Amino acid sequence: MSIATQTREIRQSALIALSVVVIAVTNIQLAKLIASGGGPYQQADWLINLAAGQIRRGWFGEAIFALGHATGASPLHLVGAIQGALTALVISAVALASVRLRNSQIMFLLVASPTVLLFWFNDIGGAFRKELLVYAAFVPLLFPEFQRSRWAAAIVLLTYLAAVVGHEGNIFLAPALAFTLYHVQTGRQRTLL
Repeated sequence: MSIATQTREIRQSALIALSVVVIAVTNIQLAKLIASGGGPYQQADWLINLAAGQIRRGWFGEAIFALGHATGASPLHLVGAIQGALTALVISAVALASVRLRNSQIMFLLVASPTVLLFWFNDIGGAFRKELLVYAAFVPLLFPEFQRSRWAAAIVLLTYLAAVVGHEGNIFLAPALAFTLYHVQTGRQRTLL
Protein backbone atom coordinates (compact mmCIF):
# COMPACT_ATOMS: atom_id res chain seq x y z
CA MET A 1 0.00 0.00 0.00
CA SER A 2 1.43 3.37 -1.00
CA ILE A 3 2.06 6.22 1.41
CA ALA A 4 -0.52 8.34 -0.40
CA THR A 5 -3.17 5.64 0.08
CA GLN A 6 -2.25 5.23 3.76
CA THR A 7 -2.38 8.98 4.28
CA ARG A 8 -5.80 9.18 2.62
CA GLU A 9 -7.10 6.34 4.77
CA ILE A 10 -5.79 8.00 7.92
CA ARG A 11 -7.49 11.28 6.95
CA GLN A 12 -10.73 9.48 6.22
CA SER A 13 -10.62 7.59 9.53
CA ALA A 14 -9.82 10.80 11.39
CA LEU A 15 -12.74 12.56 9.75
CA ILE A 16 -15.16 9.77 10.64
CA ALA A 17 -13.85 9.68 14.23
CA LEU A 18 -14.15 13.46 14.48
CA SER A 19 -17.74 13.37 13.23
CA VAL A 20 -18.66 10.67 15.78
CA VAL A 21 -17.13 12.73 18.60
CA VAL A 22 -18.85 15.92 17.42
CA ILE A 23 -22.24 14.15 17.20
CA ALA A 24 -21.79 12.61 20.67
CA VAL A 25 -20.66 15.82 22.38
CA THR A 26 -23.29 17.92 20.61
CA ASN A 27 -26.10 15.57 21.57
CA ILE A 28 -24.85 15.42 25.18
CA GLN A 29 -24.93 19.23 25.27
CA LEU A 30 -28.39 19.18 23.70
CA ALA A 31 -29.65 16.68 26.29
CA LYS A 32 -28.35 18.92 29.09
CA LEU A 33 -30.08 21.91 27.52
CA ILE A 34 -33.38 20.01 27.20
CA ALA A 35 -33.09 18.67 30.78
CA SER A 36 -32.71 22.25 32.07
CA GLY A 37 -35.95 23.31 30.36
CA GLY A 38 -34.53 24.27 26.98
CA GLY A 39 -32.66 27.30 25.78
CA PRO A 40 -34.14 30.80 25.49
CA TYR A 41 -33.97 30.62 21.71
CA GLN A 42 -32.37 27.26 20.85
CA GLN A 43 -35.64 25.44 21.54
CA ALA A 44 -38.08 28.27 22.28
CA ASP A 45 -37.81 29.61 18.73
CA TRP A 46 -38.93 26.22 17.42
CA LEU A 47 -42.04 26.41 19.62
CA ILE A 48 -43.38 29.82 18.58
CA ASN A 49 -47.01 29.12 17.75
CA LEU A 50 -50.32 30.81 16.90
CA ALA A 51 -51.77 30.80 20.45
CA ALA A 52 -51.61 34.60 20.70
CA GLY A 53 -52.59 35.21 17.07
CA GLN A 54 -51.04 35.08 13.62
CA ILE A 55 -47.25 35.34 13.64
CA ARG A 56 -44.71 34.61 10.90
CA ARG A 57 -43.15 31.53 12.46
CA GLY A 58 -46.24 30.23 14.20
CA TRP A 59 -47.20 27.41 11.86
CA PHE A 60 -44.03 25.48 12.57
CA GLY A 61 -44.61 25.60 16.32
CA GLU A 62 -48.24 24.64 15.79
CA ALA A 63 -47.08 21.51 13.97
CA ILE A 64 -44.75 20.61 16.87
CA PHE A 65 -47.55 21.12 19.42
CA ALA A 66 -49.98 19.08 17.30
CA LEU A 67 -47.44 16.25 17.04
CA GLY A 68 -46.88 16.42 20.79
CA HIS A 69 -50.61 16.29 21.44
CA ALA A 70 -51.07 13.35 19.04
CA THR A 71 -48.20 11.35 20.51
CA GLY A 72 -48.36 12.44 24.14
CA ALA A 73 -44.75 13.63 23.93
CA SER A 74 -43.52 16.90 25.35
CA PRO A 75 -43.08 19.53 22.63
CA LEU A 76 -39.71 20.41 24.17
CA HIS A 77 -38.57 16.79 23.93
CA LEU A 78 -39.86 16.58 20.35
CA VAL A 79 -37.83 19.65 19.42
CA GLY A 80 -34.78 18.15 21.12
CA ALA A 81 -35.24 14.89 19.23
CA ILE A 82 -35.64 16.73 15.92
CA GLN A 83 -32.58 18.87 16.63
CA GLY A 84 -30.48 15.86 17.66
CA ALA A 85 -31.53 13.87 14.60
CA LEU A 86 -30.90 16.78 12.21
CA THR A 87 -27.51 17.49 13.77
CA ALA A 88 -26.45 13.84 13.48
CA LEU A 89 -27.78 13.66 9.89
CA VAL A 90 -25.96 16.80 8.74
CA ILE A 91 -22.65 16.03 10.46
CA SER A 92 -22.53 12.40 9.34
CA ALA A 93 -23.60 13.26 5.78
CA VAL A 94 -20.93 15.94 5.42
CA ALA A 95 -18.28 13.60 6.81
CA LEU A 96 -19.37 10.67 4.62
CA ALA A 97 -19.60 12.80 1.47
CA SER A 98 -16.16 14.27 2.06
CA VAL A 99 -14.66 10.83 2.69
CA ARG A 100 -16.05 9.67 -0.67
CA LEU A 101 -14.47 12.54 -2.61
CA ARG A 102 -11.18 11.88 -4.34
CA ASN A 103 -9.59 15.21 -3.43
CA SER A 104 -9.83 14.50 0.27
CA GLN A 105 -6.95 16.77 1.37
CA ILE A 106 -8.92 19.92 0.59
CA MET A 107 -12.18 18.46 1.89
CA PHE A 108 -10.49 17.23 5.08
CA LEU A 109 -9.20 20.73 5.82
CA LEU A 110 -12.56 22.31 4.97
CA VAL A 111 -14.72 19.85 6.87
CA ALA A 112 -12.46 19.68 9.92
CA SER A 113 -12.29 23.47 10.11
CA PRO A 114 -14.12 25.41 12.85
CA THR A 115 -16.77 26.50 10.33
CA VAL A 116 -18.07 23.04 9.40
CA LEU A 117 -17.87 20.08 11.80
CA LEU A 118 -16.36 21.98 14.69
CA PHE A 119 -19.05 24.67 14.47
CA TRP A 120 -21.17 22.60 16.85
CA PHE A 121 -18.31 22.53 19.39
CA ASN A 122 -17.60 26.23 19.06
CA ASP A 123 -21.15 27.54 19.27
CA ILE A 124 -23.56 25.29 21.15
CA GLY A 125 -25.89 28.29 21.42
CA GLY A 126 -26.15 28.65 17.66
CA ALA A 127 -25.90 24.97 16.80
CA PHE A 128 -29.58 24.18 17.24
CA ARG A 129 -31.15 26.99 15.26
CA LYS A 130 -33.69 26.36 12.50
CA GLU A 131 -30.93 26.66 9.92
CA LEU A 132 -30.46 22.95 10.67
CA LEU A 133 -33.44 22.37 8.39
CA VAL A 134 -31.68 24.18 5.54
CA TYR A 135 -28.52 22.16 6.10
CA ALA A 136 -30.64 19.00 6.05
CA ALA A 137 -32.18 20.13 2.76
CA PHE A 138 -28.73 20.11 1.18
CA VAL A 139 -27.87 16.57 2.39
CA PRO A 140 -29.26 14.61 -0.61
CA LEU A 141 -27.30 16.90 -2.92
CA LEU A 142 -24.03 15.69 -1.39
CA PHE A 143 -24.41 12.21 -2.84
CA PRO A 144 -24.25 11.47 -6.59
CA GLU A 145 -26.77 8.65 -6.34
CA PHE A 146 -29.45 11.15 -5.26
CA GLN A 147 -28.42 14.21 -7.24
CA ARG A 148 -30.51 13.53 -10.33
CA SER A 149 -33.46 11.95 -8.55
CA ARG A 150 -36.74 13.82 -8.78
CA TRP A 151 -37.71 12.35 -5.40
CA ALA A 152 -34.56 13.74 -3.84
CA ALA A 153 -35.27 17.14 -5.42
CA ALA A 154 -38.79 17.04 -3.97
CA ILE A 155 -37.42 16.16 -0.52
CA VAL A 156 -34.88 18.97 -0.80
CA LEU A 157 -37.56 21.50 -1.72
CA LEU A 158 -40.04 20.33 0.94
CA THR A 159 -37.36 20.40 3.64
CA TYR A 160 -36.33 23.87 2.52
CA LEU A 161 -39.98 25.00 2.56
CA ALA A 162 -40.27 23.73 6.15
CA ALA A 163 -37.13 25.71 7.01
CA VAL A 164 -38.59 28.92 5.54
CA VAL A 165 -41.94 28.38 7.30
CA GLY A 166 -39.97 27.82 10.52
CA HIS A 167 -37.92 30.98 10.14
CA GLU A 168 -38.34 33.52 7.38
CA GLY A 169 -34.61 34.36 7.47
CA ASN A 170 -33.91 31.04 5.80
CA ILE A 171 -35.25 32.51 2.55
CA PHE A 172 -31.85 34.18 2.13
CA LEU A 173 -30.32 30.77 1.46
CA ALA A 174 -32.59 30.26 -1.59
CA PRO A 175 -29.94 31.44 -4.11
CA ALA A 176 -27.42 28.90 -2.77
CA LEU A 177 -30.01 26.14 -2.93
CA ALA A 178 -31.17 27.13 -6.43
CA PHE A 179 -27.57 27.30 -7.68
CA THR A 180 -26.73 23.89 -6.21
CA LEU A 181 -29.93 22.25 -7.44
CA TYR A 182 -29.37 23.62 -10.94
CA HIS A 183 -25.80 22.35 -11.08
CA VAL A 184 -26.52 18.88 -9.74
CA GLN A 185 -29.68 18.43 -11.83
CA THR A 186 -27.89 19.46 -15.03
CA GLY A 187 -24.80 17.38 -14.30
CA ARG A 188 -22.55 20.37 -13.79
CA GLN A 189 -21.65 19.58 -10.19
CA ARG A 190 -18.04 18.86 -11.14
CA THR A 191 -17.55 22.58 -11.66
CA LEU A 192 -18.50 23.18 -8.02
CA LEU A 193 -15.32 21.54 -6.66
